[in-house]
Amino acid sequence: MICRMKKQREGKHWIDRFWNHLRKTPWHCVTLFLLVMLNQNLGLAQDIDHPFVDTPVADMAATSKPESSSESDTHRNGLGKRIEIMDDYQEGLKMGRLEQRPVVVILGAIWCSWCRKLESELDSDDGASILQKWVVIKVDVDQDPEVAELLEASALPGIRVIGLDEKVIASREGYSPVKQLQEWLDSKQNEANPKIQRVLYEQGQPTKQDIAELIQFLAHRSPSIRAAASDRLIRNRSLVADEMIQTLKTG
Repeated sequence: MICRMKKQREGKHWIDRFWNHLRKTPWHCVTLFLLVMLNQNLGLAQDIDHPFVDTPVADMAATSKPESSSESDTHRNGLGKRIEIMDDYQEGLKMGRLEQRPVVVILGAIWCSWCRKLESELDSDDGASILQKWVVIKVDVDQDPEVAELLEASALPGIRVIGLDEKVIASREGYSPVKQLQEWLDSKQNEANPKIQRVLYEQGQPTKQDIAELIQFLAHRSPSIRAAASDRLIRNRSLVADEMIQTLKTG
């Protein structure tokens, strides 16, 4: 401890003399930088008190601006940066639920050249809008045969829009240029909307608001949405009766 304090005093006196000698030179800013680096090695950074040094070097990292919650949320959700294609089926489903984004699965294989072409296009700037709107999951039918069977893989590449219950909402076989694929996905986005999927397929009793939405879905242009809405209303017909009567009365 004594040796350490003596070394610090000697170092500090030497630095002060050196500073007074060079402070009038045009190179004193550069010299200051070198002194700061030297002081860091001597363990004296906390003792520097010269012009042009507002914050001790040792405290600079601690006073750096922390990332705001909005910035961290932006990075976590992938907004403002490229969103990657996911290669884990279950993790992709979790992300869809967490971020309330619809899910599309690309069924392919290593030996499928058209699958690689599609994946390359999705990973380009042209595919950026798809990756921002959808959770895109890549499934290798050879490495994950259970998922391939669940989604009824046949011709490759296969495109499957799936709901929260993993039921296929829409399917497409074969390669399509990314712009055509985007148009097709845009036409299916409403059906794959996680909020709509929750109302259609949630297992618990529907709320009054859910019942009102289910009744509206009976007139939806999509046959799958109409069928799902009808199924859930029938399963909860005792709760639905009063709401149905009121809706019929009001038109």
